[in-house]
Amino acid sequence: MIKRLKGGWQVDIQPGGRGRKRYRKTLAAKAEALRWEAWLVAKVTQEPDWEPPAKDLRRLSDLIEIWYGAHGQTLKDGSHRRDKLVHLVESIGNPSAEQFTAAQFIQYRTHRLAAGISEATTNREHAYLRSLFNELTRLGHWTRDNPLEPVYDLLSSKTRKARATICRLVLSLRSQFFQSLRHFSSHAKERSTTQRFGMTANV
Repeated sequence: MIKRLKGGWQVDIQPGGRGRKRYRKTLAAKAEALRWEAWLVAKVTQEPDWEPPAKDLRRLSDLIEIWYGAHGQTLKDGSHRRDKLVHLVESIGNPSAEQFTAAQFIQYRTHRLAAGISEATTNREHAYLRSLFNELTRLGHWTRDNPLEPVYDLLSSKTRKARATICRLVLSLRSQFFQSLRHFSSHAKERSTTQRFGMTANV
């Protein structure tokens, strides 16, 4: 059964029949609720003993400690990284690891940049947190996608200036090349005209 609630559309169903496990889930749109209901019925029909994965209650701070115990402590700068990560997740609000999103990190990064923190520092923070998820995945402590995979590093002001300088240089060289080409073409045309008139005069 699907019913509308204040927060969205709730699916309330016992796909295995009376006495079997009951599932409830609220989704934003009715179409999403219908799709999820159909998927759940098909899943339970194919695998009667199927159970949804248990909810991961760990917070980002919990992942930091797991990472440090399993890998971070072996790094030369492991303690420093852990301190940086702890400060980062506390600034974000230490959300549930399962619900942490790229948008939350981008919002944090935006605030840091507005406070005068450099792009290089925020890139390093991004690298530390992204690496944490990658390492936990490798070690089997994290089975979901890396939430920071879609996030790109920012270009530092130094890099932007260097690129701007290169672009100006390329445009200048391009302009000089076309000026030289026009000059050569004009000179060649004049020579051709002179030679043609000279041949006519001789005749």
